[in-house]
Amino acid sequence: MTATTDLQDIKISGSGKLLGGRYNQVKISGSGKIGGEIEANRVKISGSGSVEGKAVIKELNVS
Repeated sequence: MTATTDLQDIKISGSGKLLGGRYNQVKISGSGKIGGEIEANRVKISGSGSVEGKAVIKELNVS
């Protein structure tokens, strides 16, 4: 995985869809869908979330 400083943080609030890719942190609050493969240091989901592809995640929090 690439250094944390080289990767974006992304947040979905309400409902939305994110393209796959490489991210530092992804936060979903509400309902979110990730379309494609994702690689992330941290994913936090409060509500519902799904990934349509391979997921490589160092830390996953779901509530």
